Amino acid sequence: MDTFLRNRRKAPQRRTMDARWAEAELDREWLAFLRLAARTWKADAAALRLRLPNGTWALGREGLAAPAMDEVEVLEGALPGPWALAADLGAAEAPHWGPLRAKGWGFAAAVAITDGQDPAGSLWLLGDGPRDPSAVDEEALALLADQAAHLHRLKAELHGRVGQEVRYRTILDAMTEGVVFMDREARILALNPSAERILGYSEGQLVGRDSVDESLTAIDEEGRVYAEDEHPSKRTLRTGRPVLNQIQGLLHPDGRRTWISVNAQPMQHPWEDKPHGVVVSFSDITKLKEAEARLRVEATQDMLTGLCNRRAFMARFKAALKIAKRHDDPLSLCICDLDKFKAVNDTYGHGTGDRAIQKLAQLLLEEVRDEDLPARLGGDEFVVLFPRSTAEDAAACLERVRQRLAAEPIAADDGSPVTLGGSFGVAQLDDLTTSEDELFEDADQALYQAKGSGRGRVVIFGGD
Repeated sequence: MDTFLRNRRKAPQRRTMDARWAEAELDREWLAFLRLAARTWKADAAALRLRLPNGTWALGREGLAAPAMDEVEVLEGALPGPWALAADLGAAEAPHWGPLRAKGWGFAAAVAITDGQDPAGSLWLLGDGPRDPSAVDEEALALLADQAAHLHRLKAELHGRVGQEVRYRTILDAMTEGVVFMDREARILALNPSAERILGYSEGQLVGRDSVDESLTAIDEEGRVYAEDEHPSKRTLRTGRPVLNQIQGLLHPDGRRTWISVNAQPMQHPWEDKPHGVVVSFSDITKLKEAEARLRVEATQDMLTGLCNRRAFMARFKAALKIAKRHDDPLSLCICDLDKFKAVNDTYGHGTGDRAIQKLAQLLLEEVRDEDLPARLGGDEFVVLFPRSTAEDAAACLERVRQRLAAEPIAADDGSPVTLGGSFGVAQLDDLTTSEDELFEDADQALYQAKGSGRGRVVIFGGD
């Protein structure tokens, strides 16, 4: 090993360092290490050049009055070069000793800091007077280099974890899905901004609370409230298995309802019997559910009147006919329409025609029983199903509708009153009726009879 030359004459000179080294400043942990190194080795000054985890180089100094020492040169090749790069030191035997030509320094010692096999930096210790390195000095310098390597690896690992956390947080913050982290007791640990938006609560309001909280009531698609153990988070924590694509409705205290599609994934180490936590992600599907509800309504409801449409009515009519036959119950059917509806449309316009149709629908809804089923077949034609009713009972109800229709005129577009009339045909299920088509035909024949006998009346099929 090279030894430094002793008894170098001191002379005052500005102590500077190559400005190219000062690309970045070292943090306080490294500066504390540098002070420790200088005191341990009883050096008058020290410098540390280090490659940071982001790839840049940084410089720290202790006991140096200025940020540059570009006049420093190495005597007799004792050191690989002035403030040698880590690559230079790593390729040579370390540590290195030697005097510096720069006035004011009697010795310099340098040692490479490595990260595995790769150079990571170099540590420099300087003194005003000559010095012979002892075995203790050499061991101390080697230990300092080893501690610097450990600290460098630790800082790199910490930098990687922090960077990973930043990346994960950035991803979570950018997601439109809500994400909630919970512990083994289903207490909320953290959530992303989308979860706050969907749930309607801030992170500060939710962290530490149970996922099953009275502020948000969870229901299934049938409107039933979830049992506590059936929540996705609780099921996953209990079973250790994920829950995927479970639909939940959230009832807010203000009456709002939010629909979400929920996934719950367990957080579990291989050596654990049960999960130590759960990650719950969910998407807001409220608009999708509302669109589905509208489609269901449109598929079964007449949009002008709000009554059942033909398709929905026929499905319920078939079921009611089977029940009536099985239990030998009476059942009646009415077909009705507005008298001279085309003339109303032609005279007053389609807006008035729509109001006429809506008026008959309104009167039917107001006069029939809850179990009866009025529906619009199309145009101004309506049908009414009367379960457990004779034709006479149905005709009495329809007579009230007819009288009110004639007594309660509607307003035309110009505000003038328009008096309406209606005709009603009623048929009752009997032993000879074998299908809904036959009952429809009987009621239609009764309506035809009502029209032919002067309109504005209720006629029972087969009656006088």
